[in-house]
Amino acid sequence: AEAAYVSQYAPSGASLQIIDHYAQNIHSGRFAKYDYRDKIKNFEHYGQLKPPTYDTTRITAPTATFWSLKDTFIKNG
Repeated sequence: AEAAYVSQYAPSGASLQIIDHYAQNIHSGRFAKYDYRDKIKNFEHYGQLKPPTYDTTRITAPTATFWSLKDTFIKNG
Protein backbone atom coordinates (compact mmCIF):
# COMPACT_ATOMS: atom_id res chain seq x y z
CA ALA A 1 0.00 0.00 0.00
CA GLU A 2 2.86 2.39 0.84
CA ALA A 3 4.61 1.75 -2.48
CA ALA A 4 1.36 2.28 -4.37
CA TYR A 5 0.84 5.63 -2.64
CA VAL A 6 4.41 6.82 -3.18
CA SER A 7 4.44 5.66 -6.81
CA GLN A 8 1.59 8.07 -7.58
CA TYR A 9 3.97 10.97 -6.90
CA ALA A 10 7.39 9.49 -7.70
CA PRO A 11 9.12 10.28 -10.96
CA SER A 12 8.21 7.87 -13.75
CA GLY A 13 11.79 6.62 -13.85
CA ALA A 14 11.83 5.54 -10.19
CA SER A 15 12.34 1.82 -9.64
CA LEU A 16 10.38 -0.16 -7.08
CA GLN A 17 13.58 -0.54 -5.05
CA ILE A 18 14.02 3.24 -4.90
CA ILE A 19 10.41 3.66 -3.80
CA ASP A 20 10.88 0.87 -1.23
CA HIS A 21 14.08 2.52 0.04
CA TYR A 22 12.21 5.82 0.46
CA ALA A 23 9.44 4.03 2.40
CA GLN A 24 12.02 2.24 4.60
CA ASN A 25 13.54 5.56 5.62
CA ILE A 26 10.12 7.00 6.44
CA HIS A 27 9.03 4.00 8.52
CA SER A 28 12.32 3.51 10.35
CA GLY A 29 12.92 7.19 11.05
CA ARG A 30 16.52 6.62 9.96
CA PHE A 31 18.35 8.04 6.92
CA ALA A 32 19.99 4.74 6.06
CA LYS A 33 21.16 2.71 3.11
CA TYR A 34 18.81 0.14 1.55
CA ASP A 35 17.72 -2.66 3.92
CA TYR A 36 17.68 -5.99 2.09
CA ARG A 37 15.53 -7.44 4.93
CA ASP A 38 18.00 -10.28 5.17
CA LYS A 39 20.86 -10.06 7.66
CA ILE A 40 23.16 -12.11 5.42
CA LYS A 41 22.53 -9.87 2.38
CA ASN A 42 22.97 -6.76 4.52
CA PHE A 43 26.26 -8.18 5.80
CA GLU A 44 27.42 -8.98 2.24
CA HIS A 45 26.69 -5.41 1.12
CA TYR A 46 27.65 -3.41 4.21
CA GLY A 47 29.75 -5.63 6.46
CA GLN A 48 27.11 -5.40 9.17
CA LEU A 49 23.67 -6.88 9.85
CA LYS A 50 21.77 -3.60 9.72
CA PRO A 51 22.18 -1.03 6.95
CA PRO A 52 24.35 1.90 8.03
CA THR A 53 23.02 5.42 8.22
CA TYR A 54 24.29 7.97 5.74
CA ASP A 55 26.97 10.27 7.12
CA THR A 56 25.40 13.62 6.27
CA THR A 57 28.50 15.46 7.51
CA ARG A 58 30.23 14.28 4.32
CA ILE A 59 27.77 16.10 2.04
CA THR A 60 29.64 19.01 0.49
CA ALA A 61 27.07 20.27 -2.02
CA PRO A 62 24.69 23.02 -0.92
CA THR A 63 21.49 21.27 0.15
CA ALA A 64 18.01 22.51 0.99
CA THR A 65 14.75 20.91 2.05
CA PHE A 66 11.46 22.31 0.86
CA TRP A 67 7.97 21.48 2.11
CA SER A 68 4.53 22.99 2.17
CA LEU A 69 1.29 22.51 4.05
CA LYS A 70 -0.11 20.68 1.02
CA ASP A 71 2.92 18.37 0.71
CA THR A 72 1.57 14.89 -0.13
CA PHE A 73 4.47 13.13 1.64
CA ILE A 74 4.20 14.94 4.97
CA LYS A 75 1.61 14.02 7.57
CA ASN A 76 0.41 17.05 9.49
CA GLY A 77 -0.07 16.82 13.25
